[in-house]
Amino acid sequence: MPGCAIFEKVFWAFGPSIEGFQHCRLVIIIDGTFLYGKYKGTLLIASTWDGDNRLFPLAFAIVEKESDDSWYWFLRCIQINVTTREGLYVIYDRHPGIIAAIRTICQSTRWYHRFYLHHVASNFNQQIGNKNLKAMVTWASMENQLRKYQITKDRITQLSANGEKYLTEIPMEKWTLAHDDGHRYGAMTTNLSESFNGILKSARNQPITALVELTYYHCVAYFADRYTKARAEVTTDELITAYTKNKFNKWEKKAPKHSVTVFSHEDGLFEVRTPINPNSAYRGNHRHEVNLRQNTCSCQKWQVYKIPCSHVIAVCKYQGISAMRYINRCYHLEEQVSCYAPRFLTR
Repeated sequence: MPGCAIFEKVFWAFGPSIEGFQHCRLVIIIDGTFLYGKYKGTLLIASTWDGDNRLFPLAFAIVEKESDDSWYWFLRCIQINVTTREGLYVIYDRHPGIIAAIRTICQSTRWYHRFYLHHVASNFNQQIGNKNLKAMVTWASMENQLRKYQITKDRITQLSANGEKYLTEIPMEKWTLAHDDGHRYGAMTTNLSESFNGILKSARNQPITALVELTYYHCVAYFADRYTKARAEVTTDELITAYTKNKFNKWEKKAPKHSVTVFSHEDGLFEVRTPINPNSAYRGNHRHEVNLRQNTCSCQKWQVYKIPCSHVIAVCKYQGISAMRYINRCYHLEEQVSCYAPRFLTR
């Protein structure tokens, strides 16, 4: 009908989020939530993590429903309007629309994808119907060491041929830390995107303009709060975020118990032996290879979290150098401040 306009979909992202994302991890998580009330549709959300392991809201969209086309359109909008960073990893549930969209996107750019642990474990339980095995799937996926992953995986195979078959059909790098090569920075759950859905829950029955406005003012308040906290930490002469410091300190306490053997100073190659631990299920007394040149440890914690593990810290102490130098840049307080430094304009 002439003069009649029909709303189809809308995408929006705020300038400070786009600018601040350059200082976040190279990962985004995407999720969708239903709108209800008079105005139906689905709210799509893209977010990531800052260096303090906190939510960083990135982009939003309202579409009629989750489908191949709507998810592809949302991801293309992010590519065109939000970030040109290559090597980006997208974490999502196994919704068929997202899977189809991601496959198309990844054919034309250096983007990659991973699955949420929660959805893999839940779908496994639906297919196999065993909560104990579901728990074992969770344990296997969260293990950063290949050896420990394989122990749990073998146990699943022994208990359920169908369970083993189901997991074999999912590429290991999509759902396990042990095979991820650190691309997801240790992130396995949907908690962050779901937490933002919770913030927006009160507005999910509002008109579209009211919903967009609410995301704006929530982001304004969130950025101001996070910036203030990051600046306060900088004034205490801290160099890394609280999240990073907690992990580093935890692993640093273990380091003095390790023994270090030098294999090659020139190549940065060392062997680290852990002490016997009768209270651990794995008993300790293991050897790990640390390569300072390649930024790797055979335990894989360093690769997974981008923070030096106890074995690396032990080697650094042996060498008389600071292990802090090997902490990924995104965990530095300077980067944390830069995440939230961009300012929203008053209306």
